[in-house]
Amino acid sequence: HTLFMMDTHSSGNFEVDGQTVDGYDHLWDNQQDWYKWAVNGIEDLAGRKVESTVIMHIPVQEYIDAWEMVSITNEDGTSKINPAFASIATGQKGEDCCPGAVNNGFFSLVKELGSTKTILVGHDHRNDFVVDYQGIKLAYGVKTGFGSYWSPDRIGGTTIKINSKGNAKLTQHYYDLELCGWDITDD
Repeated sequence: HTLFMMDTHSSGNFEVDGQTVDGYDHLWDNQQDWYKWAVNGIEDLAGRKVESTVIMHIPVQEYIDAWEMVSITNEDGTSKINPAFASIATGQKGEDCCPGAVNNGFFSLVKELGSTKTILVGHDHRNDFVVDYQGIKLAYGVKTGFGSYWSPDRIGGTTIKINSKGNAKLTQHYYDLELCGWDITDD
């Protein structure tokens, strides 16, 4: 199993195809070239496809599509997982997905190469959903720590357990803050 740690940078103004774009950044072409080189090189060395997980901060735009595919909207305007999709989706969406401002095809590349089975991101601290979307798990890690903003019912961590065959299993863990002695009424 390979763990790819990818740098999705930050936010601001950047140039794409001669145009200035303002928003969250994304994986650049040279990073995607490196990812393709690494996946193919690992496959060549192993003599087989090697399962992988990509870990990065800012989600790809397909996270929005994945949530829309599996969710229903409540009367109060919030959304939750449609029970019909419970076999491929877990968790909650506590805020809008805020992907990179540019979709330069990383998700399509991941699908094409067939190695990566999970993309794990952070960025949107109140989201912890996992959706199997087009054969790839698009996952938000559970917010770890108390810095920045967070939701008391969604704080803990995410682990990746890799078995002896190289298959990875993602598990979400949650703290019971009251049990830990934290006063969650005072943010």
